[in-house]
Amino acid sequence: MNIIVLTSDGKVVTRPDTTLVHDNGDFFVPDYVTVMAASPIAYFKVVKPGKCISPEFAGRYVGKAGLGVLLYPCEYNGVPISLAEASCLDHTTYIREPVLSAEEFSHSPLSLSGGFEFGTPSVERFHKALELVSSRIYLRSGDVVCLELCCPETLHFGGCIRITGRTGDAVEVDFRIIG
Repeated sequence: MNIIVLTSDGKVVTRPDTTLVHDNGDFFVPDYVTVMAASPIAYFKVVKPGKCISPEFAGRYVGKAGLGVLLYPCEYNGVPISLAEASCLDHTTYIREPVLSAEEFSHSPLSLSGGFEFGTPSVERFHKALELVSSRIYLRSGDVVCLELCCPETLHFGGCIRITGRTGDAVEVDFRIIG
């Protein structure tokens, strides 16, 4: 399974599956990570393989959707690191098995603790993201496409930060960052 991220500034990045956290386990910041950031994401599962998918056919490929969080280390021992390197740190992709269709998700209110401001993406935004991502990467069934909903925000972790995210009344994300 691939985890493909469309960043808030339009870059396409992949993350290894070792970054996945399905059970909302706490994240313990490694000693060498001196600055962290987080970004809320909307994500969907790809239900059939394809390449260069146009928006008019995207509905055939977009499966269930959900709300998640990506964590990014920004510095290792005080030295800035690249987006590619930041995308590889284990246990930094917080998503669960999605339960809502993209249509239901696009009409659900989303919230995330921590002062993040973002709107609920439309089905059309999912379709446009699929078009862009599939123009660069061959998609397989089961791949996850993530859309950053806002620019990553720097976290100030002097001890413990709790991140809780909801889709409507359902809790999608609930974990602590301990550093």
